Amino acid sequence: MASKPDPSSSAPYLLGRALLPLRAFLGFTFCFAGLQKLANPRFFDAADPASIQSQLAGAARRSPVHALISPLAHVAVPLGVLIAFGELAVGVGTLLGLKARLAAAGGLALSVMLFLTVSFHSAPYYTGADIVFRVRLDAAAAGRLRLGPVAGRGHRGLGG
Repeated sequence: MASKPDPSSSAPYLLGRALLPLRAFLGFTFCFAGLQKLANPRFFDAADPASIQSQLAGAARRSPVHALISPLAHVAVPLGVLIAFGELAVGVGTLLGLKARLAAAGGLALSVMLFLTVSFHSAPYYTGADIVFRVRLDAAAAGRLRLGPVAGRGHRGLGG
């Protein structure tokens, strides 16, 4: 009598395939955010209202962690470059499945930081995009969702 294939053995592979659109969305979004900052000279121009300096000044007035933000004003440009390269690293790591848990933890840290500094006063709360990224990346960083090259089939995904 032939045995039936165990459906649970293909579950990680199917989950990995099902999560590819999410992985692509997060990866491209983080890459785009980082590249957009690096390519926009206005982002580093203190006189521009869209600059990192202006954004830090606004966050220092409105954020629940304003005491942590105020001292960063004098290092705004290096901080902006660090954020941009961080977003780029998270995006590339997510897209390629490289150091995926580290990429998820970095994305989680960036999302929480952006939520507390930029999106915190969004009303209603679910209109602030950073909260959505935080929830998704929280599960990935904890290893509950696998998003590696193709989760299953011998590959450890985002959870491993």
